[in-house]
Amino acid sequence: MKNINFYLMITMMTFLLFFGLSSCSSSDGEENEKGTKENLKMESSIWSSEYSVNHDLDKYFKNSYEKNTVVLKNLNSISGWKYVEETNTDSAEVSINLCEKANHEKDCDMTLAFQSGKCKIEVSYFQTEYKAIRVKSEKKYRFEEGSYLVRTGPSSYETIKVYSYGIYRANGNLYIPLDGDGCVVIESECKYKGLSFNRANLVESEFIADYTLTDNMIQMEFMSDGQKSYFTCFLTDDEMFMDVPRNPFFNLIRKFRKI
Repeated sequence: MKNINFYLMITMMTFLLFFGLSSCSSSDGEENEKGTKENLKMESSIWSSEYSVNHDLDKYFKNSYEKNTVVLKNLNSISGWKYVEETNTDSAEVSINLCEKANHEKDCDMTLAFQSGKCKIEVSYFQTEYKAIRVKSEKKYRFEEGSYLVRTGPSSYETIKVYSYGIYRANGNLYIPLDGDGCVVIESECKYKGLSFNRANLVESEFIADYTLTDNMIQMEFMSDGQKSYFTCFLTDDEMFMDVPRNPFFNLIRKFRKI
């Protein structure tokens, strides 16, 4: 009787152990199958980074026009001036480093290309130059140096003195300052044309990462400088965007768009 109970106990223990192992194996299989099905969402998809910092181009290369109203008022109140009008125009290529203006060292583009269990991460660092042709025009009056009589009113006259650096009234007061060459600018205009961008590539890198997708969270693991690194993204409900809480490559990139 004791032998029968002993064999019965052994049989029951064997059955329970087998059932437990089968249950665990089934559970693990279901998890793996779920993970595989989740990863299928990403296969053969390509994602492009959306840069969260936009350079404010309206700040730069603004056309301008200025008229020297103070000098023109003084000139118009007296008649008998001796001067010739000159117009000078010059053009030059000018450029602005937009990264420096935005107080950061560089810009970045990223691309994520997913295949079966793998993701190719492409990272490109660059700087952006904003370029233009600046055309500057100035209208000047060049005065004849010396002393001569001008009319200051309907029946009043006065002797003025003109030097290379200024025009003086009879009482010795400076009336119109000149540039040292007997000239004063009456109008100035600055225009910009041919606006363009120049991208100077700095570094391009590529990494191959293992990834898993669970409940819309994508976890990537890759090697960088001999160390394991991690990159986590969150797939939006419409599966068209990915949000990035922390980007180990370029922290200003916080979103990817499916292309």
